Amino acid sequence: HAYTDDGGKLLYWRIRLKNRQTGEKWIRPMKRVGARHVLGEPEFRDGKPLYRLHSLALRPTDLVVVTEGEYKADKLAALGLTATTSGGADSASNADWAPVAGREVLIWPDNDEAGQRYALAVAEILINLKCKVRVLDVVAAGLGPKGDAADWLAVHPDAAAADVLGLACMSDATPSPGDDQGDGGDEEGDKRQSQASTIVAFVEERAILFHNENSEAFAQDKITRETRRLESRQFRDWLVSNFYLKTGKSPRDQ
Repeated sequence: HAYTDDGGKLLYWRIRLKNRQTGEKWIRPMKRVGARHVLGEPEFRDGKPLYRLHSLALRPTDLVVVTEGEYKADKLAALGLTATTSGGADSASNADWAPVAGREVLIWPDNDEAGQRYALAVAEILINLKCKVRVLDVVAAGLGPKGDAADWLAVHPDAAAADVLGLACMSDATPSPGDDQGDGGDEEGDKRQSQASTIVAFVEERAILFHNENSEAFAQDKITRETRRLESRQFRDWLVSNFYLKTGKSPRDQ
């Protein structure tokens, strides 16, 4: 898989091999150093480039489909979709997502814990970049455990881009801080109290809450195992992105 800059200039490759008997994967980056090819990635000061970056640049208004891995992005691109990825399940935080800022994005996760972890990590980044983010509902799409976009396309060989974009998502709403504000009075107070209870229940469902010896409160994500202090900006960003993905609404002013 060739990684390029936004003008199409080759930067490096990502080699992907799979043992057909054992299923074991061998994935390594390769770059050119002078006249030689060596394993390894070039250094990128602002984060690693997204896959198919040239395509993103050529189609700046298209919806972007994000997958976990290059193979699946290529499969979707073959349908005429604008698709990209940062690489594997733990690659999101190392990539430069700026080329996607402000765009409409559909994340297609693999149907496993790593896939969900990747989807949440990407969504958190993109929501902070003012993207409209939706996450495809892999269960509604009929994918079994560990199923992914390539598996779905194998079962639906005649699928077109419109079929992919018509698949059900976990949330199709745009977050808006004022969506749930009441008209005033006691009704508004009751509504905000109900909203607060919903947020608390969501945090208890998704995170393990605890205190340290200094009585500081922390939340540990049950899926990713990442820990954030409740008073930190990192926790607020986590809450906004994850709550939105589940409900389609923003908890910022609730």
